[in-house]
Amino acid sequence: MVEIEVDETAQTVKRVQVACLSSNKFSVVAKIFILATGGIENTRLLLLSNRIQKNGLGNQHDLVGRFFMDHPFIRCGMLVPEIAKSSIRWLCMTYAR
Repeated sequence: MVEIEVDETAQTVKRVQVACLSSNKFSVVAKIFILATGGIENTRLLLLSNRIQKNGLGNQHDLVGRFFMDHPFIRCGMLVPEIAKSSIRWLCMTYAR
């Protein structure tokens, strides 16, 4: 998707403009649209859809994308105990009492 087209009051989505990597462009019309492209892409689409609302859709207070937070996951090491799993299970049960 490259743009969300809305009516003159920006209350109703009329169509969504789509472009492919192969340069094909088309629009999609539907009764209901769900914006579920991920945190960064949702924000990008709302801000680029600025024909009616110059700051982007839903961005009257300049807050769209301001409070984005990610949950990074980095594997930096691995613990491999030398004792057998059954011994670990016994130790956990002993200290959990």
